[in-house]
Amino acid sequence: MGKSKNFVLVFILIMTVGTICIQPINGQSQEVTINTDGEVSPLSALIHQTGNLYTLTANISSPLTIEANNIVVNGGNYTIKGPNQNQNGTAINLLASNVTVKNFILINWYTGISGMGNNNTITTNEFINNSQSIVIHGHDYHVNNNAVSNSKTAILLDTGSIQPTGNNNLVTQNQITNNFLAFNATNSNGTIIRENNVVNSTFILALSDNITNTILYENNFANAKGVLDVPSPFPLIVIAPFTPNVIPISPAGQWDNHTVGNYWDNYLASYPKATEIDHTNTGNMPYIINITTNYSFSVSGHTPGSQTWAISGVAVVATAIDNYPLMSPISIPAITLTQPETALSTSIAVYLLSALVVVLIVVTVSLLLFRRHRKTALLREQRHMA
Repeated sequence: MGKSKNFVLVFILIMTVGTICIQPINGQSQEVTINTDGEVSPLSALIHQTGNLYTLTANISSPLTIEANNIVVNGGNYTIKGPNQNQNGTAINLLASNVTVKNFILINWYTGISGMGNNNTITTNEFINNSQSIVIHGHDYHVNNNAVSNSKTAILLDTGSIQPTGNNNLVTQNQITNNFLAFNATNSNGTIIRENNVVNSTFILALSDNITNTILYENNFANAKGVLDVPSPFPLIVIAPFTPNVIPISPAGQWDNHTVGNYWDNYLASYPKATEIDHTNTGNMPYIINITTNYSFSVSGHTPGSQTWAISGVAVVATAIDNYPLMSPISIPAITLTQPETALSTSIAVYLLSALVVVLIVVTVSLLLFRRHRKTALLREQRHMA
C-alpha cells in the first residue's frame, strides 16, 4: 500500500511539473501603456526599452497605448491580434506627438492605429482584416510604406469634433489591396495622397462638405472606382468638343497637381486614341472618373464677318476628372513583413528545455524510489535471516 501511494505521488508530481513547463506560450493579453514619463506598464509587458526606442519582443493580443512624445515604437515584425474587426477596439492608440510607429502586424481590429497627436510617422506596418486600418485625427502625419488589405476603410482622415481639421498630412507609397474604400478624406485640409498602389478597391475616395485641398497624383489605380460620396453642392464639370482649350478642375478632390495625374489601368481601353506627351508618361486626353450624365447639344452663331456656324455632338457632365493621366504605372516598392525566426526558435528551445526538465525529474524520482525500494528489501532480507 505504501509503495503504491509513493508511485501515485510521483505521478502527480510529474504531471504537475509537465503541465507547468510544457504549457503553450501565449501572447500578452493585458493592455500595455507607454506612459508620458516613458515608463512601460505593466512591468511584465513584452516591450524592451533602450533610450527612446521601444521594441515589441513577442506577439500580443492586447491594445497598446502610446502617451510619451518623441519616441520610436518598433513592432519587431510581431503581431497584435484583435478579437474581431466588427468588435469595437483599437490595436494602437497613438496619443502623443513626434512618434514613429513601425514594423507592426495588426490583424482583426476595428481600428488598427488611431492617431490623435501631431507630427507622427506611421511606416512599414502591415494591416490585415481590420474595419478601419489607419485613422488620422491630427496634423502633419507621414503615412508611408504600409501594406493594408481586406479593410472596410484603409486610411481615414477625420478629425470630427476631436480637434480642428487635420492639416498637411502626407500619404505615400502604401500598398492598398482588396479594401472597400481606400481613402476617406473627411474633414481634411492640405492632404497629399501620392505614389500609392491601390488595387481591387470598390471605391478610391470618399469626401464630405468639409473637404478642402486634397490632391491625389502619381498613384496606381487598378480595378478601382472613383469617388464614393460627392459633397453637395458642388459645381458640375461640362466637357464638350467646343471647349478644347478649357481645362476643367475636379471639385471631388484634385486628381492631379496640374502637371501629372494618376495611372488608371483602363485608361488606354477607355481612350484608345490617347498618346503620350513629349515622353512624360502623361496622356494627352483627360480621364473622366465619375460621369454623371451625357447629353446631346447643338450650338450655332455668327462670326464678326456674319458667317453662320453650328456645332453639335454629345457633352459629358462629370464630377471628377484626372487632367494628366499616366500612360503606364509608376514603380512603388512592395511591403512584406515576416515574423522573426527567433520567435519559433525560442518556442522550440523552451519546449525542448521543458521536456528535458521533465525527463530529469522522472529519472531522479525513479532512482530515488528504486534506491528506497532496494534498501527496504535488504532490510527485510536481513531481518528474515536473523
